[in-house]
Amino acid sequence: MEKENRLIGASCKNAELIGFTAAPDLESARKISEILVKERLAACAQVGGQIESFYEWNGEFCRTAEIPITFKLLSSDEAALFERLKTLHPYECPEWVSLRAENISSAYAKWMRGK
Repeated sequence: MEKENRLIGASCKNAELIGFTAAPDLESARKISEILVKERLAACAQVGGQIESFYEWNGEFCRTAEIPITFKLLSSDEAALFERLKTLHPYECPEWVSLRAENISSAYAKWMRGK
């Protein structure tokens, strides 16, 4: 019998989130990702390839190479993850954006909650 694996809506009580940040280099991105997953604040972290970010900081236009990190986490862990991220991140003001996973496979949600 095949295991059930269907798309489900996020639960209101403890929604699954996708969180985003960027690090200045691959070493920082890997360190941040490893610690947050090992401390069980994120179920998964994915470190991407180099991107180029354009922004204004302290009145100056900036163009910076960065490494994006995508996290899969539960909403109940978000505040703790963000506090820990701030202690690990070399930036004065690290990016943190999270989105609720509107749909997720039931098997993946079960795995995330079992982390």
